[in-house]
Amino acid sequence: MPRFFFDFFDGQNWSADDQGLDLASAEQAYLEAFAGARGMWAELSDGHRDPSKCAFEVRAGDGKPVFRFDFAELLGKPEQPMRPDLPHSALARALDETHRHAESVREDFRACLDQVSLSLDESFRLVARLGEFPGRAPRRAGVTGRSSPDAA
Repeated sequence: MPRFFFDFFDGQNWSADDQGLDLASAEQAYLEAFAGARGMWAELSDGHRDPSKCAFEVRAGDGKPVFRFDFAELLGKPEQPMRPDLPHSALARALDETHRHAESVREDFRACLDQVSLSLDESFRLVARLGEFPGRAPRRAGVTGRSSPDAA
């Protein structure tokens, strides 16, 4: 598996990555750069540094540059266009998978809400039936049956 190094540029200085990551492809390296930039954005902003001036220079294990990821790409306004030779099918697949997962979670959440609604309806029906028993007055919401100190 190839190793990729993510050298970091903070807008003024370069910091070389001396460990790198073993990744399957340049597409995976791009996704890592994207995720890393996204994760660092708030930290850089909190440190009063402009994240849009930062970048990763990604290089292969042999030291040759593979691509540059400018953090400004996170804003949808890249300072330099993305390289056309860098495949984006993995990114498209990841976005599609995330969308499918979000839809599934939304459907599960809706099903849970429907179940809660049914449970509440049944609870209201049971409380209403309590009022049908002789000698039992229906309670109002929030009334516990205890007299308040003001009632004396």
